Amino acid sequence: MRKQLGKIFLGFLIIALSVNAVRLALLRRVHATPIVSGVPYTSILRQVGTGRGGQWSVDETQALRSDGSTSMKLVGPVDHGVTRNLRILSFASGLRVRIKDLQEKKSTTQSAGPPALRDPNSSCLFPSNQFGETVGGEEMISGYRAVKVFSPDHTSWYAVDYGCALIKESWAWETGDKDEKTLIALVPGEPDPTLFYIPASYEEVPPSKLVESTAAAVPINKDREKEVDERYYSRRPAQPR
Repeated sequence: MRKQLGKIFLGFLIIALSVNAVRLALLRRVHATPIVSGVPYTSILRQVGTGRGGQWSVDETQALRSDGSTSMKLVGPVDHGVTRNLRILSFASGLRVRIKDLQEKKSTTQSAGPPALRDPNSSCLFPSNQFGETVGGEEMISGYRAVKVFSPDHTSWYAVDYGCALIKESWAWETGDKDEKTLIALVPGEPDPTLFYIPASYEEVPPSKLVESTAAAVPINKDREKEVDERYYSRRPAQPR
């Protein structure tokens, strides 16, 4: 039962990450030159979910390079085998890559510019704040000065002196389930290069093939799958002649 719930959660996690990617794409359309923090870091968090189905956990590593490139790595326990190793890379060049290292697969697209980043000089909000976030002041979290940011469905804390690194997050669902992200470590300085490494031998696939292992656990919306794949093919990087 727990294994099945883990697969369902990870399926929803992929959907949530896709929605966030769309949000960032909208931000890039409004701001051709997103703010670059210039404060590189690596933030390691543990996300724990509790609810009627029990408890699960996923380790999340977020990294920011001084050039504005970002990396997110998600690692779950063995019984979350669907996406226990997923990396999402957003390079300053506009290249976007989702990687399944265990499957040796990747899905690559090209955007118009670097990823939009939170601005330490504006209480760690995104430019234009089009997501309707509000600032709830500052607190000390794990020894770091953090700005508290309210979103419509969750609350986040960002280390304002460390490039707005995420150091805590809390979600509360209508079902009564709760998700909490807590900080394991915050390491200032340039991240480990392996977080951004893309092996040339990895197979290039559309998004539907990258997440096909979730099909047994989460019903696939074929129309949505087709839409995502069409967007992928329209945004493929130019191939060298």
